Amino acid sequence: MTATASERLAALNTKERTLSGGLIRLTTEYENLEREMNRLSTEATERFGTDDLETLREKFRKADRQNNEALNAYEEALDAVEAQLTALKNVGA
Repeated sequence: MTATASERLAALNTKERTLSGGLIRLTTEYENLEREMNRLSTEATERFGTDDLETLREKFRKADRQNNEALNAYEEALDAVEAQLTALKNVGA
């Protein structure tokens, strides 16, 4: 049995509503993502002086290196203090 013109028209109308709804949803999602990207860009610029990802990655690597250097220096100083305390205890024993 072949579809009548009214059946084809109804099927096309249904397809058009489905596609239109999908387009509206995708447009809304895109607009939401664009707003979020702009918000994050503004926040990054305010906090770190840039929103360039490679620059931010380099700043993070530099801060991480500095943090590790400070941690190593702290651990070395702590080891030295512990060695001195051990030496003092051994002298007094």
